[in-house]
Amino acid sequence: MDTCSLSLSANSYGQIGLQLTVKFDNLIIFDSRLTDTPVTVQHEFVDDRPHVLEIIMSGKEPRDTVLDNEGRILQDRLIDIEDIMLDDIDITSIVRKQATYTHNFNGSQPQTVGEFYSIMGCNGTVLFEFNSPVYNWLLENM
Repeated sequence: MDTCSLSLSANSYGQIGLQLTVKFDNLIIFDSRLTDTPVTVQHEFVDDRPHVLEIIMSGKEPRDTVLDNEGRILQDRLIDIEDIMLDDIDITSIVRKQATYTHNFNGSQPQTVGEFYSIMGCNGTVLFEFNSPVYNWLLENM
C-alpha cells in the first residue's frame, strides 16, 4: 500500500492561547494551545480509502472580539490555516472550495455551516473529505 503525507501550517493572531486540534480519520494528530509562533502539523497515512481532515478551534470567548460603535472589528483572536499539502502538493485552494466550517459565532447565533476561507475566527470545525488514491483525486480536483 502506498503512503502519503499531509501537512498544514497554522498561525494564531491576537492574544495567544487558542486551542487547535487536528484530526485525521478521527485520530488526533495535533492538539495544543497556540502561541505567537507558527506551527506545522505533519501526518503520514496509508492511501487506501477515503479520508477526513478535521481542524477544530476552541478557547475563544465573546470578549475576545472588540467592536467599535458601528460593529467593525477593532481587535480579535483567530487562527489562519495555510499551506495545506498532500505529498508536497499545495491543496489549500481546493480545501477552501470544498471544506465546510461549522460554528455558532461563539454562542451568539445558531449553529451554521459555511465556507472556509483559511481563517478560523470562531470556535468550530473545518471538515474536509477527500478520496484515494490521492493522485487520482488530485487530478479530478485541480
